[in-house]
Amino acid sequence: MNEELLAKARAAGSPEELLKIAHENGMPEFTEESAKAYFEVMHHSGELSDEELDVSAGGCKKGGRTVVTHLNRCDEFVCKYCGRNYVNTSDGGWASHGYFFLPVDCDKLIFCCNCKFCIYEGGLWLCNNPKHNDK
Repeated sequence: MNEELLAKARAAGSPEELLKIAHENGMPEFTEESAKAYFEVMHHSGELSDEELDVSAGGCKKGGRTVVTHLNRCDEFVCKYCGRNYVNTSDGGWASHGYFFLPVDCDKLIFCCNCKFCIYEGGLWLCNNPKHNDK
């Protein structure tokens, strides 16, 4: 991201405005959830909640769930829009749903923000897939 675009993003007055800036600058995968998350981060007071402090102090779990980024990928992706999943192939490609950045069955990319297991809660992206979380 260039400095000019970053300055525009920081100056956005709402998540909706941030989403508009992203889409105008060639980022169609940027969702309403993403805009809300980034807006919250950019306009955070600087003081961490107890939960944020726990995560930042060396944990990557919150309430037993894995903390992820919205653009993270894993081998347990299930598209929340079309229901397809993907598997990592031996040659580094992706089968079933699509390739690294090229979706096949729908217009959604293979990132956590598009996975049925991923939610945005309390300022964090969390994975609800039981295979990634504490039993």
